[in-house]
Amino acid sequence: MKLCAVKHFLLQGLEGFWQVFQSFYSDKLFESAVIFAPVDHLPVDCILDTCPISSEQARNGIIALARDLAGVAFSLNTKSSFQMFLDWFYPSCFTLFSRALELWPFDPQVLSPVLKLLTEVVHNRNGRLMFDATIPMGYLLLSEMAKILVSSGSQLLPYFAQVPKESIFSHKIKPLTRLINALRTTVAGNFANFAIFGLVGDESFEKAIELGAQLLMCVSDEELRSYTKLARAYFSLLECLTQDHMVLLSSLDATVLRRVFDAVVVGVDSLGKPVVCSLAVHLI
Repeated sequence: MKLCAVKHFLLQGLEGFWQVFQSFYSDKLFESAVIFAPVDHLPVDCILDTCPISSEQARNGIIALARDLAGVAFSLNTKSSFQMFLDWFYPSCFTLFSRALELWPFDPQVLSPVLKLLTEVVHNRNGRLMFDATIPMGYLLLSEMAKILVSSGSQLLPYFAQVPKESIFSHKIKPLTRLINALRTTVAGNFANFAIFGLVGDESFEKAIELGAQLLMCVSDEELRSYTKLARAYFSLLECLTQDHMVLLSSLDATVLRRVFDAVVVGVDSLGKPVVCSLAVHLI
């Protein structure tokens, strides 16, 4: 009897917290940034285009919002609590942050927190993104994330080739690492059946795999040796692609496979034992 009373008390507390959370982020933070308020009433992209505040104010609001929501998403480790958050987050916030990446495509101060937030949203920690087979949310989430990454990546890849050496870390290495981690987390989440994309004629996932190959191509051997976090993200993505999506990867240009083998040689030669063992397995 006491256990039931405690459970009821905790459930009431969770509901109360969620009401406060929704009220704060929908009314206070969003209104103060004049980006959209409330979330469900107006189209986000329309408000961004007609926003009366300055670009710098909107930019700072996006950065603060992305950091706050990333912390909230990280703390929700149970399926029930995270899916409450996801019901609130999708699709309005996806539209908002996708638009932010379009408005500030090369700004590392925007790219880093936004990509970190989106990566956290699609992180299937503790199975919190496992949906019933009759619910399409897994497919919708994966498709939306793939489209965002492909759109952002297609703008960033030519930009990365032009970054001057004095800005290489802030304007290439850090955003590139975030982008690779976001793609790997999305592809390795196992919260949607990839075959659905072919059945419905959706090419977003295939384009995301192609983006992964392009990201592998844009990292030099020197960068792999010099930046450990980038190298670990790089080989984690490579492991994911070669483990589950080799058919798509092998259908790409032969230069991609040559680059993969060259990168494996660099990794075996310069990285730690766990990475080397993983590379050796996939090389064999």
